[in-house]
Amino acid sequence: MPTVAPDTVVIHGEADDVVPLASTFDWARPQAIPVIVFPGVGHFFHGQLGLLKSVVIRQLQMPG
Repeated sequence: MPTVAPDTVVIHGEADDVVPLASTFDWARPQAIPVIVFPGVGHFFHGQLGLLKSVVIRQLQMPG
């Protein structure tokens, strides 16, 4: 994966069976990119879309 802008925030499901959480941390760590983890949630955030929406909106509203 390429590097990303320093203000990037990654949201990841703990139980993602497509992209392992450890791989996401390995990619994000050298760039100091924050990773928000949804416990017990898979790749497609089934049943958690309302929570996902609220987290994304909150991140967009945070002062940069």
